[in-house]
Amino acid sequence: MTRFALVLVAVGVGTGCQIKNELSCELPENATSAACLGDSGQACTSNTDCTDGATPVCKLSAQLCVQCVASTDCAGTTPVCDVSANTCEACTAHTDCSSEVCLPSGACAAAADVAYIAEAGTGDDCSQASPCADLLVATATTKLLFKISGSVEVTPLQDLSRSVTIFAAPGATLTRTDAGSIVRVAGGIDVTIYDLQIFGAASGGDGIAMAGVDTKLTLERVVL
Repeated sequence: MTRFALVLVAVGVGTGCQIKNELSCELPENATSAACLGDSGQACTSNTDCTDGATPVCKLSAQLCVQCVASTDCAGTTPVCDVSANTCEACTAHTDCSSEVCLPSGACAAAADVAYIAEAGTGDDCSQASPCADLLVATATTKLLFKISGSVEVTPLQDLSRSVTIFAAPGATLTRTDAGSIVRVAGGIDVTIYDLQIFGAASGGDGIAMAGVDTKLTLERVVL
């Protein structure tokens, strides 16, 4: 009987011979290519390269199109840029907004729409740069939003005669230096107050007095 021997020959391939894939995503020059980015984003070197409206800003350090790199890239109800995620978010605090007023919707109020009231305020137009002394001066403006900062002491009764929304900086207080109620809300109007401390009414006065009928008063996180 004839026997056959099967001889296996192992062929070793040396590691010294390698062929570089010029399209490899591991190469720095390909890292931001569309093929390597996949669904992660669009490559760019300037904003003009960012054609997707959802990511219109070029983050130059990553050469990648993103939603924002600063809050100036954001607007509406998402006016704050989360620079770690490069996404536009809602404001959550007054300090998130240049106007110092974060609305419940998550948008920042325009400073021109706000009457600013501050401790030792002396302004007549109640602007952010020149705040006024009390609610009476603010009510004389046509602005629908009020912002109170600091410890505001008032002498006459503060009559609110039109519908407004009042915001307060952290720790803001409204007190009265003589006897009587501090704030009186007229009939037929709608007033909302956020985060304000109202105290110090003397001689049995109320922190907030309601006058007339069909008055709506909403208090959110208000201390009386």
